Amino acid sequence: MKCARLRAELVLAFALVLLSAAACKRNHPPSVPDVTGRLAYRPGDTARLSATSTDEDDDSLSYLFAWVDSASSVWSPNYANGVPASASHLYASPDSHAVRVRAKDTKGAESDWSAAETLRVGIFVPGTPALPEGPSSWETADTYRCSTHATSPYGEAVRIEYDWGRAECDTFPPVPSDSPCIGTHVYYYPGTYYIAARARDTTGLVSAWSDSRAVTVVCHDSTPPAVSIVCPADSSQVREGLVEIRAAAADDQIVARVEFTIDGIPAGTDSVAGKDTFSYGWTDTPAQVIGRSYMMVATAFDAAGNQALDTISITIIGHMRWCWQNPNEGSMQTSAIVADDGAEEVVMSYCWEDFNFYSVRAGNGAVKCTAATRYPYYDFTGHPGLANGHIIVGGNDGELYALTLGSLQKAWQWPDKSPEDSLTCIEWGAPAFNGADIYIGHDDESLYKFTDAGSRGIRVAAYGVAASVVDAPVIGADGSVYFGSDSGYLVKIDANLTAPVWRVHLTRDGEVYGPIIGDDGTVYCGTDTCRLHAVNPNGTVKWTATLDGVGMRPALGRSALFVGTDLGTAYSIDPRTGSINWQKSLVHGSGFYTTPIVAANDYVYVSDYDDVLYCLSQADGTLIWVCDCESYLPGGGRSRGMRRPRPMQLTEYDPNPSITSTGDIIVVGYNALYCVNGHKDGPLDGTAAWPKWQKDRSNTGKR
Repeated sequence: MKCARLRAELVLAFALVLLSAAACKRNHPPSVPDVTGRLAYRPGDTARLSATSTDEDDDSLSYLFAWVDSASSVWSPNYANGVPASASHLYASPDSHAVRVRAKDTKGAESDWSAAETLRVGIFVPGTPALPEGPSSWETADTYRCSTHATSPYGEAVRIEYDWGRAECDTFPPVPSDSPCIGTHVYYYPGTYYIAARARDTTGLVSAWSDSRAVTVVCHDSTPPAVSIVCPADSSQVREGLVEIRAAAADDQIVARVEFTIDGIPAGTDSVAGKDTFSYGWTDTPAQVIGRSYMMVATAFDAAGNQALDTISITIIGHMRWCWQNPNEGSMQTSAIVADDGAEEVVMSYCWEDFNFYSVRAGNGAVKCTAATRYPYYDFTGHPGLANGHIIVGGNDGELYALTLGSLQKAWQWPDKSPEDSLTCIEWGAPAFNGADIYIGHDDESLYKFTDAGSRGIRVAAYGVAASVVDAPVIGADGSVYFGSDSGYLVKIDANLTAPVWRVHLTRDGEVYGPIIGDDGTVYCGTDTCRLHAVNPNGTVKWTATLDGVGMRPALGRSALFVGTDLGTAYSIDPRTGSINWQKSLVHGSGFYTTPIVAANDYVYVSDYDDVLYCLSQADGTLIWVCDCESYLPGGGRSRGMRRPRPMQLTEYDPNPSITSTGDIIVVGYNALYCVNGHKDGPLDGTAAWPKWQKDRSNTGKR
């Protein structure tokens, strides 16, 4: 009996052991996942989150990301226990979503849902930066530093903009989201400033401004600034109109402003602080009395109120230096030559109606000497040039004259025949020179070559063009000769006038005007079809630019072509491409027919048909001043639009202006010769490739 009960107890104990073992192997569900990742996205971005769960039984786990709702989600593949799982989802539209995640082990046991994470989809500005941290007091001229940070909702880098107070702001390079951004600034003026910051994201969205930190800036500066008036020069003569005063100023901290006074009367203030040069433009023309001297003072102030001054005296002069008329008020006919005749600088041109070629003193406009053709009542009709001490000019008596520079005596003439025998009085054009060689067009539709032998002119060769030579020929660096014709061709011919090297047809049966040559051998010229052309040294067209009118005669500066049109527009053109740098309409009813003058002080001069001279900035076409030359004559000169008398001649174009060695402009007017006050720092630009008609003041036409 006892044995039976013992067996029963043993069976029961064994069963209990089995039940206990079974209970020890029961499966446990995974832990609630820990969800990490960015919770803000732009519409169309792909959201990415990670979730990590652990399983007590070390089972592999899969995850269910409920991006919108659990019914539309699927379980991920299995991950090792404790290994983060990543998932993504694209949200196309702005909205907010409660995203939850749960985990499941390989036996099907599931965790509870994680706490809902609010994921926002939309366009959000960066967070407002923290209050800038930095000292609350500082000194002028020392570098102030402060720091702040801001968070991008998208976790992107942000740029911090500091407002240093009094409308001074700086934006610094990007820093990672929620990372410090150090800002630096130098205060030059004492006072209390309020520093704030705002953040800007990669798309340009900006946050609100942060709270402001007050900083008190003190100044212990007692050193005055230094100032010097650099323009105009002391005791200089300045033309009426715009008088620009420039002062250079410096300080150990900063120059706050420069005040200008004229004869003790406040004129103006340049208060753009921190510059090296300060300026004021005096434009009160009624207060500018020609011949009177004015005291100009520039006073510089630093931030502490210390000051220093500089004083100069100037004398106001008019636009016109002198003008010369012959007693009969005959019009000037030919382009001017400006040269030193060995004793002084002179201006030379021919006056129609009194049949005299004049040499006029450049200093005062007084006549020095004159010359006439061999027979009375014949004109010098060709535009002159100067080389080898001789002025070469043609007459309508058919003769080509060489006049001595100093006295205008005839050194020789060709063919030196009576008018009845002299090629039937056919006229000459304008010359170009290569040493002693002279190239000149003739009205028998030929281009001639002469050698100036001193006491006689020797005819060397002639080339039959079968068309009229328009304008003067020009000569390249290799001695080749270029000219335009009234049959629409630009021609390059060898120095011996044997045969053309090339001909390029630029316009159909029209005229090709004013060829000039660049440093690289490119030839530029105008046509009567409102086009300006650039032709490569090999005769191929490089580019063509269309203008608003006929642009006859260009000039070439250091980096731009300048040309005026018969509709009164001045152009600056890129010589490399033909693109227009700027254009400026200046004249209505009276246009430009002559070559501009490129000056060394970055000004360019253009003279219109009514003898009005314009001074422009080469850089942007700004009009510097205007001189109506005829307004200086008794009665104001001729009526506007009246054409100057013009006998038939080879080169039917208006006389081109010139420039003296001191920068004064010579305008050959309808009934006077004018010398307009220029700028002493602006003689002819010797570094420009072709700065005026026939290149130089002697009109040599030689590259």
